[in-house]
Amino acid sequence: MREISGLLYYRVARIWYIFLPNLEWSDVVEELLGELRGMTDALTDSDVTAFGEVRAKYLRWMLKKVSRYISSG
Repeated sequence: MREISGLLYYRVARIWYIFLPNLEWSDVVEELLGELRGMTDALTDSDVTAFGEVRAKYLRWMLKKVSRYISSG
């Protein structure tokens, strides 16, 4: 999981930081905190499936936000 998460981070980070200033900061912070809480809970429970589901949910949210920005620009 660490390797996959690291790989995804480095591949997506440069794109994400380009769009971040155009997103609602409070929404981004709340979603990120939710993701961190969910991942912490999953790791505490040793639930790899739940961990993956949390990551997938956040990635879908992020892609939806970025897509909305691209289509409106």
